[in-house]
Amino acid sequence: AYQIKVPPYGGTDGSSIHQSRGGVLTGVISVPCRYMHSPFSTCRLSDFDNAWKLLAAFCQSAETVVI
Repeated sequence: AYQIKVPPYGGTDGSSIHQSRGGVLTGVISVPCRYMHSPFSTCRLSDFDNAWKLLAAFCQSAETVVI
């Protein structure tokens, strides 16, 4: 399971990477969690597992997606 989201504010380091050296292909996979900016955050393990599955599926098809 996944959800595509374009937040109206905030961001990640992916934005800086994307804009560096004249533009670099960049993608971000985020795992939803609570208390992200505290010493301890919590997330649902199934969300974490699904993020890994999504990343693995992308890596298997990255050559056809990126090129």
